[in-house]
Amino acid sequence: MPESLLAINCIAAFVFTTALTAVLLYLPWQIRQSYRQTFVALARAVEAREPHLLGHAEQTARYVILMARWCGMSLMATRRLEYAALLHGIGKVSVPYGMLNTSACLPGPADRFVLRDYVRVGGAIMDAVPILQPAADYVRYHHEYMDGSGYPYGRYGRSIPFQAQMLCVASEYVAMTTPRLYRAALSLPAAEADAHLWKHAGSRYRRSVVLLFQIAKAGEKLKRVLSLLVRWVTLVIQSAPLPRRAL
Repeated sequence: MPESLLAINCIAAFVFTTALTAVLLYLPWQIRQSYRQTFVALARAVEAREPHLLGHAEQTARYVILMARWCGMSLMATRRLEYAALLHGIGKVSVPYGMLNTSACLPGPADRFVLRDYVRVGGAIMDAVPILQPAADYVRYHHEYMDGSGYPYGRYGRSIPFQAQMLCVASEYVAMTTPRLYRAALSLPAAEADAHLWKHAGSRYRRSVVLLFQIAKAGEKLKRVLSLLVRWVTLVIQSAPLPRRAL
């Protein structure tokens, strides 16, 4: 085989191998993005039944991702937690529309049971999808408290998965700082919501999870401040007059 033809074949093989590698690396990313976009669409479809909750799932997912990164969770574990956060309210498809949009805080014993039972339904829906099965318990137990006063199973202590408590803290913080139909004027400022979490740390919430949440939130705020500072310094440097050359 002539040397020129051999060189062409080698180059062609290199280009083909590089292109194939790029495709194989891109496909998993594209599949993951498709999964996430699908779950975001499902979360928005569920929240459309409660207009005052639009964005709740995505905001909760943002906080749990921050917490997962701060505690060093693997990429796969972080994705599972993100999917659980996006879909933690999916069981509300079983709740009648009128109960979700009532202006009463506690509509009655039977209605409260239906509203609370959505957690079981959400866990069952997650169990039915293979990719979501590992995160089903995070949804199923995200309303359980450390002292056993949560619902629907009354679990307590270490029988509640750590990730479920992360989801609980993030979801309740977002809920406390978001207006509701029955307490539109009572949505708490961030400082009071933080105080509520600290007050119930050790009883409702795991202390380590509350601390992790506060660290993650403070870290994100510091990151934004540093980003603004770097941008300001860059603008100052760019707008500074150039020094005149020495004659």
